[in-house]
Amino acid sequence: MEEDKAIVTDIAGTTRDLVEGVVQCKNVTLNLIDTAGIRDTKDVVEKIGIERSLKALEQAELILVVLDQSRDIDDEDKKLLALTEGKNRIIVYNKSDVQKLNEGVQISATSNDIHELIDEINHRYETQIHDSSQTTLNNERQIGLAIAAKNAMRQAIEELEQNVELDLVTIDLQEAYTSLKEILGEVSREDLLDALFSNFCLGK
Repeated sequence: MEEDKAIVTDIAGTTRDLVEGVVQCKNVTLNLIDTAGIRDTKDVVEKIGIERSLKALEQAELILVVLDQSRDIDDEDKKLLALTEGKNRIIVYNKSDVQKLNEGVQISATSNDIHELIDEINHRYETQIHDSSQTTLNNERQIGLAIAAKNAMRQAIEELEQNVELDLVTIDLQEAYTSLKEILGEVSREDLLDALFSNFCLGK
């Protein structure tokens, strides 16, 4: 994301909240969420962060599991791999300059080489996530967007029946349209704001 989003140290438990940002990955716009490390802890605040991480895992369309390739897999790594087993995930080894493994995707922090990861994300998106033949909603986020679209359409219909100004009705129609496009991965919330302010003269 090319900016400092959170405090990062070598001390486990430093990141305690979800850190979000929008990144462009070739032809795919990603809402990237970096979660707190999932581990056993007695720290109350860190536990809250871990609960949010688990919820994010349930809602994610694609999970990047980052492992340190310079050391053996420990119990926390095994727990994370078990949690994400069967989900749409990419295992990412973050020190490709240390040793070569046959499984997963490798990146290098020293050379900033993430091309293999970007290629794999695009491949997953094109072949799995963005399959035009897919007719089901497969996570809570997509279901929430569908409900938002339905509610916005109902609101627009009610406003039409009450003879509300068309400019205001169009806002609800735009909200419904944008929610449906988000399900398909074709638009972000930033695009919604741009659309609203570029197409309407509010307060007219």
